[in-house]
Parts: sequence; structure tokens; C-alpha cells
Amino acid sequence: MGLLGFTVDFGIAAALINGLNIHTPTANALSAECAIIFNFSMNNFWSFKHKQIAPGVFTYLRKLIKFNIVSSGSVVIQWSGLTVLIALFGEQSHKIFGTISLGSWVFYKIFLIACIIIPYSYFMYNRFIWKKS
Repeated sequence: MGLLGFTVDFGIAAALINGLNIHTPTANALSAECAIIFNFSMNNFWSFKHKQIAPGVFTYLRKLIKFNIVSSGSVVIQWSGLTVLIALFGEQSHKIFGTISLGSWVFYKIFLIACIIIPYSYFMYNRFIWKKS
């Protein structure tokens, strides 16, 4: 599930940055929001299947809104973290395997996700979204 969310997040961010020339932190905040909606569905039906949300459109939507509010912390972390890291270290392009070019934002984003967002999200999801009643 994590790899799919990663793909959605990074794919949309790259399209917004490279295709539409959107400001890097803003593009990443937008892609994170898309990944949040994707991850909610995947978490409900797979990761936290044993705590799955009770059937019903309104129950599902209420939980989605709650999930989005809880997850908005990751969007803020990502936007502010990328803004700070780009200001401190700049934004360059790096060659990988001699042919693939990746912007610095990719490495900054991976760092933020691994060190801050994953622990934050796991804690918040278990505490507020899929907690046992």
C-alpha cells in the first residue's frame, strides 16, 4: 500500500512541477492531498481491514473528512519542510545511473516522509481514524 501511495504522490508532484511548472512545495502539497484520498480508501479496505469503517456513504464520508483533517498535518509538514530545505540547500537536478535526472525536491521529500510523515501518520491514524471503539 505504501508503494502505491508513494507512486500516486510522486507521480502527481512530478507532473505538476515538470508539466505545469507549479511551485515545488505547492505541487507537493497538492500531490500529498491526492495521495491522502487514495491512501484513505486503501487503508480502509486493506491496511486496517480488521478495523474497517462500518458500511454507509455518510459514515464513510464523515471518516474521510476526519482522515483528511488528521492527514492535513502531513501536507503542512511537507509544504513547510520542502520550503525550508529548498531555501537552505537549493534545488538542483541530480543524475542517477548517469541518465535519470531527479530534482533535489525528490530527495528532500523522501527524507521528510521517512523521518517525520510516516511516524506522524501511523500514530494519528491509529489514534483517531481506525481506533477500536
